[in-house]
Amino acid sequence: MTNCLVIGAGIVGMTTALKLAENGNNVTILNCENKGQASNNAGGILFPLSPWNDSKSMQELCISGHDEYNKLFLRLSGDKKKSINFTKSNILMFGKNLLSARKWYRNNNFVEIEYNDDQISNKEENIIINHKESITIKNINLVDPRKLLKFLHEELENKNASFMQMKVEDLNLFLKHPENNKYDYIIVSAGAWSNEILNDKKVFIKPIKGQTMLFRTNKKIISNTLLFDDLYIIPRGDNKFLIGSTLEDVGFDESISYEAKNIFDQALSKLFSPSIKILEKEYFFGFRPFANQKPYICKSKNDERIIYNFGHYRYGILTAIASAKIVDSMVS
Repeated sequence: MTNCLVIGAGIVGMTTALKLAENGNNVTILNCENKGQASNNAGGILFPLSPWNDSKSMQELCISGHDEYNKLFLRLSGDKKKSINFTKSNILMFGKNLLSARKWYRNNNFVEIEYNDDQISNKEENIIINHKESITIKNINLVDPRKLLKFLHEELENKNASFMQMKVEDLNLFLKHPENNKYDYIIVSAGAWSNEILNDKKVFIKPIKGQTMLFRTNKKIISNTLLFDDLYIIPRGDNKFLIGSTLEDVGFDESISYEAKNIFDQALSKLFSPSIKILEKEYFFGFRPFANQKPYICKSKNDERIIYNFGHYRYGILTAIASAKIVDSMVS
């Protein structure tokens, strides 16, 4: 039996670990306990939000992830779907990226698209912004990322995977410990912190901070998920909605910024009638691993036992299931 250590307990790491365990490998997951893990603070839209800005390889990984999730959800029982808050939603898209979106979707026909030339208010009655063109992207999968992490943890426990928690600051030192020689493969999936562990001078990765706001209103304001300009709003049930996300090149700054709060407040006041009252607000942040348009999913050139699986940037949840298959093929 092959012994695999997965460093990183976010959705990319946990999905990879589950794929390896399902195929008969002995798996240990090491949780590095980093604050601001992107998985805990993501929107959970299993669809590329702006693929026209992404590299061809990232687009292909996103499409593969989209297809793999469709297969997965066909296999899951109703109770398991409910446990991760799996839903399907139409995405109503409008604003400055509409022209780029139209062009991309016409050339990449992998989802059902409806082109609208009537007022946005005809689709969502509480929106007051005056836009006459929009796109409806039909039947997109959504999950709650935190519930998905819990689900992955339970599935791994059922596969007899092991878990441990510790801070790994230098993988070379970690591997010199006699107890760690038992691993045939070490998969590094520690997101934005991955190269702090590896210290590989040929790897470029940095954190891009994303802030979101969960808010509750006095009534239901939208039925569709909205994608406008560079923001999204996702219905979460019970008159709660998630708006996000910022993209901030500020290192590992853990503060909730005034600028982010202002972006969200201005967007909501621009979109919705003054009769919509916001009753509660809660802010979150996460550090996305930016790797210059292309994730690292490969074996280390320095050590064949070490496999890189990080740098998925804004699409960690969407592409996790596709990159897990690639890693599994390296281990098999």
